[in-house]
Amino acid sequence: MRTKKILLPLVVSVCLFFSGCTAKQIAEVSAKLAIAVQGFQNIEVTLHDGGKISNAEHIAIQQGLLKFSAAGIALDAGLVAGDSKTSLAGKVLAFADSFTNLNAATFNVKDANSQAEFQIAMASMKVLVDSLAGLVK
Repeated sequence: MRTKKILLPLVVSVCLFFSGCTAKQIAEVSAKLAIAVQGFQNIEVTLHDGGKISNAEHIAIQQGLLKFSAAGIALDAGLVAGDSKTSLAGKVLAFADSFTNLNAATFNVKDANSQAEFQIAMASMKVLVDSLAGLVK
């Protein structure tokens, strides 16, 4: 649920700052992204607890999730502060880059079935991250 609390203000702020979003789009993007991230987290914890991924892999993925969340918080803070479009574009890039790094951490998982499960979850998250980036442009 913490993820939803972090991402909801981010998506709301992006859509309010840049005039092309309706309230319905805001709700849809935030809800879908929160569900996708929560699903990813649930998969990761279940696989770790089940011994399918190592402690080192678990830590790398958790660190990736923390960086992804931090980038979202930084973007949200920039929106609230009224940063310039150039500054916000940099923060959106950092948000997208943190997602790419999280995705890379899943490719280091040695168990092929676990890696496949991660990639399904990451694919749905990528669509939403790309949508968010597109809203800022």
